[in-house]
Amino acid sequence: KGRTVYKNSQVEIDSVDLIEMLNLSPLPAQAKLERVISSLLFLLPASIAAVVLLLLLSGLPTLKIVLIAAGLILINILAVFRAIMTVKRTGYALREHDFVLEKGIFWRRRTIVPFNRVQHIETHRGPIERKLTLATLKLYTAGGAGADLSIRGLEAEHAEKLKNFMLSFIVKEQQYEK
Repeated sequence: KGRTVYKNSQVEIDSVDLIEMLNLSPLPAQAKLERVISSLLFLLPASIAAVVLLLLLSGLPTLKIVLIAAGLILINILAVFRAIMTVKRTGYALREHDFVLEKGIFWRRRTIVPFNRVQHIETHRGPIERKLTLATLKLYTAGGAGADLSIRGLEAEHAEKLKNFMLSFIVKEQQYEK
């Protein structure tokens, strides 16, 4: 009694909205700073240590050490550029029944996770994220070994709102099935 019969009607392909029409929300400006700091936190000290060790311990000519240092500076600059572009090229959309994440600098990847497949949702805040009031939202689906969708650089309050919305949907779906 009171159960709705499951329907699976055919859909005309011409009536389907293109997903490219989605209005994707960008990550906040602080996300760029978090990515830059995170990428340079290891890379910059390692680069400096490498140059210092080369100066102190190697018998290489100064010109070669300068060229190596220049190469390491270039790698650090590219890491910063990549961090900024990664954030700039990331967008997400919350829809009634799913969450959409699009990211990638050169190769774009769009991931759509239906809420009815979500098994677990968590937010994570590392020390840099906490300082910048950011968070990472992770969605885990049935059968997945790890997070099926992870979006880093959300405002912490916004990440909690997204998490609560999805959790309320999941709870409603579970109650509906009973």
